[in-house]
Amino acid sequence: MNQDWIKLVDKYWHAMSEETRKETFEDWVSQPNFNEMIEKNEEVRLFYARFDPDNQFTVTTNFNGIVNKMRAFKWGSKYHVGSIASIADDFITGVEKLSLPT
Repeated sequence: MNQDWIKLVDKYWHAMSEETRKETFEDWVSQPNFNEMIEKNEEVRLFYARFDPDNQFTVTTNFNGIVNKMRAFKWGSKYHVGSIASIADDFITGVEKLSLPT
C-alpha cells in the first residue's frame, strides 16, 4: 500500500467533508499494519496528527491588529495548518479544541 501522505495532509484534507475525514482516518488506523507504518514513517505520523478528530483546534491569531481564526492541528509543540506550515507562537492569542461529532 503506497500512499501519498503529504498530499492527504496538504491537499485532500481541505477538500473533504468532516465525515469523509473521519472515515479516511478510521479506515487507515484500522489497517492491520498501521501501527507498524506509524512507527516507521514520519509522514504517516503527520497524517495521523492531521486527521485525528481529537487533535483539531481553532487557533486565533493577531498579526498587526488583524485577528484571524484558522483550523489547525497539533504537531510536536506547534499548531500546524499543513505539513510544513505552522502558526508562529508570537501571534497566537487563543486556542480552542474542537469537539467534532463522533
